[in-house]
Amino acid sequence: MRLFLMMILCAGIYLLAGCGFEDSAEAYTGVWSWDSGSSFVFTCGSITENHTLRGNESFIRGSSSDLVMSGTCNLRFDVTGDVANLAGSQTCTSDEGTKNHWTSWTFTRSGESMTTNASGTAETDSLDCSISVNGALTRVGN
Repeated sequence: MRLFLMMILCAGIYLLAGCGFEDSAEAYTGVWSWDSGSSFVFTCGSITENHTLRGNESFIRGSSSDLVMSGTCNLRFDVTGDVANLAGSQTCTSDEGTKNHWTSWTFTRSGESMTTNASGTAETDSLDCSISVNGALTRVGN
């Protein structure tokens, strides 16, 4: 009887491990492509520039956070379930030399797609501006 109960317990643990209890951050890792309509908005005073986001973003496991959006900035995210939030305010310098101070950035994943929104400020040579991202991405690779 004891052996039978141990076998049932082991079978139950095995079944639970395969029933969708995946690592939340691992579900984000891979290459994601910006969907049509995704945008980066840069506002300085009365001037607003709306830029279409194109191309891919890569997400890898982090060492000091759950997840890293790798690239020019390597932004760090903490993941809970299907939501990845920026791990505190972070600053990076864009390819154009602008310092971007991100104060919030959220990705919400649903299967092989996710939505995102972000906000912060940007320092140019003489102006402080607001920046935001709004859009969606689709997984295109591991």
